[in-house]
This record gives sequence, structure tokens and C-alpha cells, in this order.
Amino acid sequence: MSQYLKLGMIAIGLLMNVVTASAHNSINNDQESYGKENSHQESYDKDSGNKDSSKQLKKYYVKFSTHCKGDVFSKLKAKEIDVLSELIHDNVFIVKMRSEQVNNVAGEPCVNYIEPVPKREMHEDANPFQP
Repeated sequence: MSQYLKLGMIAIGLLMNVVTASAHNSINNDQESYGKENSHQESYDKDSGNKDSSKQLKKYYVKFSTHCKGDVFSKLKAKEIDVLSELIHDNVFIVKMRSEQVNNVAGEPCVNYIEPVPKREMHEDANPFQP
């Protein structure tokens, strides 16, 4: 019986190492692809000569009144603003638009407020898989 217990513990230990290693590789791959996305955007900006930050598309939270969801959505589409996602329980659209469009959208009667989506990144020292 103790031999089976030892074999089971060894198997569990090996599986934990495999899971941890694959998760660590996944995080590294995500970080590498994030860097590639950023370098692609930088090269696009350099090639197009786009130095003005107001011309770049940025993500924003658009908070709206409960009863105005369809109205706000149709007005965003009419202004050619991409709706990326929706926080259903919070009555918020996540949109991609230029900074000069913010005041135009904020002037809508059903829009409560607009705020930029904060930039999130994983710092080098914040890796949970390294002791």
C-alpha cells in the first residue's frame, strides 16, 4: 500500500511541475506577443507619420443610463465608433475611439460619463510562478 502511495505522490509532483512549467511558458508567450503588438503599432505610427496622439484610437469606458442602451449603441455606431465589449451589469460599453470624439459622445443625454481604460501590464517581478 505504501508503494502505491509513494507512486501517487511522485506522479502528482511530476504533474504539478508540468502544469507550472506550461503556465509559465504561456505567460512568457503572452508577454512576447504583447511586445510584438506594441512594436507593430510603433512601426505603423512611424510609417504613417502619425505623431499626434489625438489621431490614435484609444479604449474608453462609456457609462450610460439603464433605459438608453439601444440609443447609445446606435449613436456610437452612427459615429463610426467601435464597440469592443459590454459590461452588462454596469451599463458600460468598452469602445475604441479618438480623443477628439470623447466630447462629442459625452454630450449625448444618456451618457453618464466617459473614462479611459487604464493600461494594464504585468511587471517582471510579479510572476507568481517564480519563488
